[in-house]
Amino acid sequence: MKKIFLLLTFILFIDKVNATTNITEDTELKFKWYKDNITESLYYPKKDNLPDYFEDETKIEYDEYSDWSSEYCNYSKDYYVIENKVITTYDKLDKVKYIRLNNASTTCQNITCIDEIKIYYNHEELSYKLLSNNYRGILIELPNYYEPEKLLFYLDTTNLNVIYLSKNKDIPPITISSPASAEKIRVLDDNWQATDESYINMETEGEVPNIPLIKNIKRQYICRVKEIKTYRYKIEREYYDNNYYAYLENYTPDINDYVIYYTKELPKPKEIIKEVIVPKIEKEYVYLNDENNHECENLTNTEEKVIYKTEYIDKIKTKIPLSGYVIFIALFLIIIFLIIKILTKKEV
Repeated sequence: MKKIFLLLTFILFIDKVNATTNITEDTELKFKWYKDNITESLYYPKKDNLPDYFEDETKIEYDEYSDWSSEYCNYSKDYYVIENKVITTYDKLDKVKYIRLNNASTTCQNITCIDEIKIYYNHEELSYKLLSNNYRGILIELPNYYEPEKLLFYLDTTNLNVIYLSKNKDIPPITISSPASAEKIRVLDDNWQATDESYINMETEGEVPNIPLIKNIKRQYICRVKEIKTYRYKIEREYYDNNYYAYLENYTPDINDYVIYYTKELPKPKEIIKEVIVPKIEKEYVYLNDENNHECENLTNTEEKVIYKTEYIDKIKTKIPLSGYVIFIALFLIIIFLIIKILTKKEV
């Protein structure tokens, strides 16, 4: 692309020289020739200007992709490659580790008696630790953190009781609670209550899970971007030497530094000459006597005056350019062709 640009620049320059200088077929243009050496180069963000550097927009590199965020959806495609997708965000209950049963005990000391407690997660029974089991109630610690909607509780009792779930043992002590019930098998449903502290925000590219106590469902676009970088470079001009040449391989002509060589005699300047028209000679006869009656045949008493009148015409010698002769010959041949064509049609 650069070579094509330089060629077009050179052709336009030659046309300009021909228009302003007396260039003929007997002249030759010679230039100083140079090449550009790249001294520094790097890839730099396309959106930013880098002073003192040239930019090649055909050479591109990209940064790594960013994280997904809705903020990136407003970035310009001129400077970033942008990918987008639709996600659904929602709030669901966070995982829990502690279970509390107030006013209940497995020792049955003047409070609600629970003979047996079993806890299941995804249909598998969990082992647990009893942190307290007295008149204040039962506090159970599970071996890990679990999603509450996948827990199942078996309480061997006929009394009403409330199940409390939390992520932390002390702060807050209670985040999720069931309604009071005497049912032996209990699972989380929409009748349970939960504080705002017990929720976490989730997102999905698919369907929102069908689970209890889910809220704040929203669909939105999110994007990720990678920045476009273009090639930047500094150049230093190196001349072949200080001489002038018509052409040098792999070098560029400096169109501001050239000389014109004449292969034949130097062109003559335009000159103005005067062309003398052949003088006109007029004879005038003057009669010496004042008599009105005289005979024209008798010229002995006359005096002859000869008057020379010379006229001059200023002319400028001009040379008809070769292109003028070519156009004239072409028009002449076209006219001959048209005449022959007309005569041929008449004969037919």
